[in-house]
Amino acid sequence: MTASNDLNISQVGFQSFDGIATFSGRTLTPGAGVTITNGNGVSGNPIIALSGGGGAVEHLTGDTGGQLNPDGSNNFNLFGQLAGSTTVFDTIGSGSTVSFENRSWLSRYVVDTSTTVGLRGTYSTLQAAITQAIADGATGVGATIYIRNATIAETITVSTASVNINIVGTASKNNTEVQGAAPLFTGSFTNSGSGNIIFSNIDFSGAASLTNSSTGGIFIYQSFCLAALTQSNAAGQIIIGNSQVNSSTITLSGGIISAYQSGFSSGTITLSNAAGYNLFNSNSSQTLAGGTSTNVIFYNTFFSGTNSLTSGTVTLRGSSFGSVNFFSSWKYIRCYKNSNKLCSEHR
Repeated sequence: MTASNDLNISQVGFQSFDGIATFSGRTLTPGAGVTITNGNGVSGNPIIALSGGGGAVEHLTGDTGGQLNPDGSNNFNLFGQLAGSTTVFDTIGSGSTVSFENRSWLSRYVVDTSTTVGLRGTYSTLQAAITQAIADGATGVGATIYIRNATIAETITVSTASVNINIVGTASKNNTEVQGAAPLFTGSFTNSGSGNIIFSNIDFSGAASLTNSSTGGIFIYQSFCLAALTQSNAAGQIIIGNSQVNSSTITLSGGIISAYQSGFSSGTITLSNAAGYNLFNSNSSQTLAGGTSTNVIFYNTFFSGTNSLTSGTVTLRGSSFGSVNFFSSWKYIRCYKNSNKLCSEHR
C-alpha cells in the first residue's frame, strides 16, 4: 500500500517549496572544514562537525594587543615581526603547522650568506646591512653589524658622512691566532666618508683590501689581516689593536697608521707625504720604505725588519731593533736611553 501524498512530494530529504506547486528534496552538503552525516535526514537527524575535530575557533588572543578576529574570508593572518623595514622573523606555514623562524640572536643586523629559513641572517650581504644601518641612523649613535660564519667577497664603499659602524665576527675563536677561518673577508672595502668603520674578530685574506681615503678611520681589532692596507687622507687614520698583520703591502701616503699590542711579521710599508707610522708594545719584521718628511715612532716595540727609509724622522723609545742600523741611514733619529742601543749622540 502506498502512503497518501496529498502534497505530491516525490523526492527524499528536506523539502523546498517553490511557492506554486512543486516540492524539491534537498540534502545538506558540507563545505571546507566540515563533515555532515545523514545529510538528507532519511536515516536520522543530520550530524554536522568540523573535519579537523574539536570546536570552532572564533578568535585568537596574543600576548599583547587584545583579541584577534578573522578577516572577511575567515582567515587569521600570521606575519613575521618587523623592526622598521627589517624582518626579525618569518612565519612558515605548511599543512596544519605554523613555524616561527629562529631569531635567537635578537639583532637587527646579522649577515649570513645562507638563504635557508631558520639559518639565515637578517641580511645575506654586508653591503645590504650597511645600507640599512645608515638609513636607520648609523650617522648618529652608530650601529653594530654581526657577521656569522660566512665568507664576504663583496666590493663595498661607504661614502656617507659621519657614519659609525661596528662590524663584528661572531665565530667562537680568536682571530688573531687562526688564519683563514670564517668569518672571512676576501673583498674590497673603502671608507671615503668622514665616519669610522670598526672591524673586530674577522679574518682578512690576502685577496682583500682595506682603504681609508676619508677624514675618519678604519679600525681593526682582534683580527688576522693579510689584506692590502691603504691610508691616504692627511686627516684620516687606520688603527690596529690586538691583531696579527701579515699584509704584503701597506701604503701610507697621508694621515696615520697606528698599532698597539700587535704583530707585523712580513710585508712592506711605504710611507710618503708627512705620514705617520706608530707602533706601541708591538713587534715587526716589516720593510720600511719611502720617506719625504715621514714620522715613525716605535714605543716598547721590537723591530727586526729592514729599514729602507730615505728621509723623515724615526723616534725610538724603550724599543729594540736587533741588527737594524737606523743611524747610518740619515741624521733624523731620536733614540732615547731606554732603548737597547747607545744613543746619547742621537737625542
